This record gives sequence, C-alpha cells and structure tokens, in this order.
Amino acid sequence: MGIRGATSYRLKLNTQQKIREKLKEIEQASNRKLKSAAKNIIEQHALGDELQKEQIIEKLDKAEEELNKSGQSAVSITDPEARFMKNKKERIELSYNPQITVDHDSGIIVANDVTQDYTDHAQLEPQVNSTLENVGELPEGAKMS
Repeated sequence: MGIRGATSYRLKLNTQQKIREKLKEIEQASNRKLKSAAKNIIEQHALGDELQKEQIIEKLDKAEEELNKSGQSAVSITDPEARFMKNKKERIELSYNPQITVDHDSGIIVANDVTQDYTDHAQLEPQVNSTLENVGELPEGAKMS
C-alpha cells in the first residue's frame, strides 16, 4: 500500500472589503430594481434571475463568514473553506490537502481524505486507520510504504 498527499486547487481570491462591496452593490441594485451595479455583477457571473442572485448573496455571505472564522486576509468565493498552502510549484495558493492510499498491485485507491491541514505531518495515522477500516486487517507480509 502507498499513501500520498498533495495540494492543488487555484481559486479566485477576494478580500473581506471586496466581499462587502459586492454584497452592498447587490443589495443597492436590488433596491433599484437591478439597475447598474447589480446588472454588472449579474452579467459578470452570467446570471439573470432572482434565484441566481440569491445564490450569489449566499456565497458571499458564506465567504465573509469563513473569512472571519479563519483569520485569513483573503478567501475564495467559490470555495471559502480552502486554505493557503504551498503547492508543488512552490507557490502559496488557496488549496486543499488531498490524501490517498493506493494498493500498489492493483492500483485501486483504498482510502482517501481531503483536509485543510497545511502539511501532511498528521495525515499518516488517519490514512492507515481509514485503510484498515476499509479493507480490514492486512494479510501477513503486506506492508504499508
């Protein structure tokens, strides 16, 4: 069995100020029956109906909530739970930390997880436990590497 961790996922960054500005623009535009600013926002996101406008507002609210909770200086509107991590290109970007355990002989993934942890340091034990839970005890002579 092999266990592998990786980080990836490029996301749009939005500061708390930008999120608040967009929320304010949508609210003001809604009060003016979707004139100017809201039309621009909706056109930017290729949206047009009330339901879609509400979905944007929900995403912005969730992003602002996550920004306050995480203490980060910026957050993604599309994926506010992502965290800043160094990727394989040595860039620090908003990412997740996926973990997989693969059976070397068959190539089948036997355990996986996605975390917000910046490093893999605490990931080995949960992956081993998840693997044992998914496949049962390993046959005698089988090794994890």
